[in-house]
Formats: sequence, structure tokens, C-alpha cells
Amino acid sequence: MVYGLSVLVVSVFAYSVWLSRKLSKVTDGICRLTARDYTQIKEKGMFSGIYASLNEMDRELRQADQVRKETERTRQEWIANITHDLKTPLSPIKGYAELLGDGSVKEEQEIQKYGRIILKNVDHTEKLIDDLKPVSYTHLTLPTKLEV
Repeated sequence: MVYGLSVLVVSVFAYSVWLSRKLSKVTDGICRLTARDYTQIKEKGMFSGIYASLNEMDRELRQADQVRKETERTRQEWIANITHDLKTPLSPIKGYAELLGDGSVKEEQEIQKYGRIILKNVDHTEKLIDDLKPVSYTHLTLPTKLEV
């Protein structure tokens, strides 16, 4: 009887060590998933379903990370293009406004010419801004404070 009990205790201990190692493999996999340093686990044994789920989560996380990187790259490119498109008509507006503002232009005809150029570029800028209205800004992180 003592021998049987000893075998049972050793068996339970061995099983708990084995189970602990398997569960450690699962928890290590979860930690590695969050660190994006996961290595696929062979989907075999009594925990094959868990391993398969971890492997699938890894694939989905990698795909989501790739989509996020591509979205960020596209967003940065889009902002750069908008910035360029908006600065283009602002340059002549600023230049002609400075000429008019410093009082160096005296002739009425020149003043009107510069005013028309400014208005043309303001109209162009307004059209660019109007074209942006349908765009949803919900997923963009853009500055909300306008510096004057």
C-alpha cells in the first residue's frame, strides 16, 4: 500500500511538472505575442487547440501591424500632399499682400492687379479646402489648434 501511494504521489508530481511546463509554454507564447516576438508553436498534443489559437492570433497581429504601418505611411503621404497643395496658392497671396502692405505699390492699376491675383489664389485655396470636406477626419490625428 505504501508503495502504491508512493507511485501515485510521484506520478501526480511528474504530471504536475509536465503540465506546468506545457502551461508555461502557453503563457510564454502570450507574452511573446504582446511583445511581437512570437514563434509559431507546433499544433500537437493536448494543447493543440490553444497552440493553434496562439498561432492564428500571431498571424492576425502581424497582418494588423502591416495594415497599420501602411495606413500610417499613406496618411503621412496624404498630409504632405495636402500641405504642398495648400502652400502653393498661399505663396503668391503672401507675396502680393506684402507688396501691398509695405506701401511700395502706388499705382491704382497695379494695386487692382495684385488684388485680383490674391483673390484668384484665395478662390483656389477655398476650392482645395472644399474638396477636403467629404474626407472623414475621424481616423486622422491632425492638429486641432490653429496658430495665427
